Amino acid sequence: MLPLLAWSAALGLLCRAFRRQSRAALLVAAAVASHFVLDALVHVRGLPLAGPGSFRLGLGLWRNLPLELAIEAAMAVAALALYLRATRDHSRGRRIGMVVYVVLLAFLMISGQAAATEPPRRAELLSSWIAAPLLFSAIAFWLDRRPRGMSRAVAC
Repeated sequence: MLPLLAWSAALGLLCRAFRRQSRAALLVAAAVASHFVLDALVHVRGLPLAGPGSFRLGLGLWRNLPLELAIEAAMAVAALALYLRATRDHSRGRRIGMVVYVVLLAFLMISGQAAATEPPRRAELLSSWIAAPLLFSAIAFWLDRRPRGMSRAVAC
């Protein structure tokens, strides 16, 4: 839990440094922290609450793949709806681009989970934890970027 709070604070501060907006920084920190809560829903009992030897969380929804995938799809739709509401000033093309990206990403993730026959090896899992979020975030950042000349006040 302590590393989660550290990551939340670090990424919130990083957002604050780049965007210069406290609200955006708080939202990023909350999104990072919410990842633990959402993982606790799907993981089997094994997420330590306060480090090794502490109480472990996990409802084990991975054991019921259709329910787990439905919940993840619903979360993607909710996140996309929040995004579209917050970016009314973006061009129609940018908003459609983000919708297509999220739908494609959700399809790839859901089909990958549905087709998996065994858990990934530790090395594969660690590399995907590092590479995939960076790549997916870079694509989303590119899709959401402000056109040249657009003021910061309008874009946020």
